[in-house]
Amino acid sequence: MNLKYLLSSIFLGVILLVGCSNNGDSNKDANEESKIEENESEHVNNEETDDKEDESTDDQENNKDTENKTDDSTNEDDLNNDKEETEHHDNNMDEDYTFNVTEDGNQVIVEVGAITFIYPNTFSETIAESQLFPTFEIANADQTIIINAAVEQLPMKMTPEEYISIASSNYGIEYEEVSMKTNANGIEFTEVITEQTGIKVNQRIIIVDNTAYIFSYASASYEENLNIYDQIIDSIDIN
Repeated sequence: MNLKYLLSSIFLGVILLVGCSNNGDSNKDANEESKIEENESEHVNNEETDDKEDESTDDQENNKDTENKTDDSTNEDDLNNDKEETEHHDNNMDEDYTFNVTEDGNQVIVEVGAITFIYPNTFSETIAESQLFPTFEIANADQTIIINAAVEQLPMKMTPEEYISIASSNYGIEYEEVSMKTNANGIEFTEVITEQTGIKVNQRIIIVDNTAYIFSYASASYEENLNIYDQIIDSIDIN
């Protein structure tokens, strides 16, 4: 089998993506329902307290009415804040992640979402933006080096470590190494290394504005060509 297609199939199994969004949406919905139920419960309790204290003095009733209005106002503010956060998240989920490619001498500059990265123009690219998550794959001439960049918008705020943990649980992936590193531009990323069908796969995850950018690398000569992957990761910058 052509190494390009073999590595591409490995990436599809390792890229981690779909489970994070689905589980995140479910948790988010459950949390929102819980908040609404808590607010309704507080409102009911306030009404029961009002009935029990009907025989209080006029001054006490006035004070209690003021407190109830304050509680109601607070609850309304909380619900409005939750609604604004939900609307903000929904608007972000509509963002279009397009890979904008520009050739500059002997290198190619790619801009997607909040980041840019650079790779040698000796590599050819394959772009797939219409699938569940956009991907950008590059390969050298003899297809012995494959580097894949994928983008996933996350349903909630999470760290790269949390992202990896969810993916590992969902897909049963066991990582040989997990470490935190920083590229040449001072951007932190998490590196995970696993082995699939005898081929070592290196993934580096950067999260910016609730969006995960997952870079994956595999090669027939892993150690020999790792510096090319390192150079691409070092070129990553935030727009």
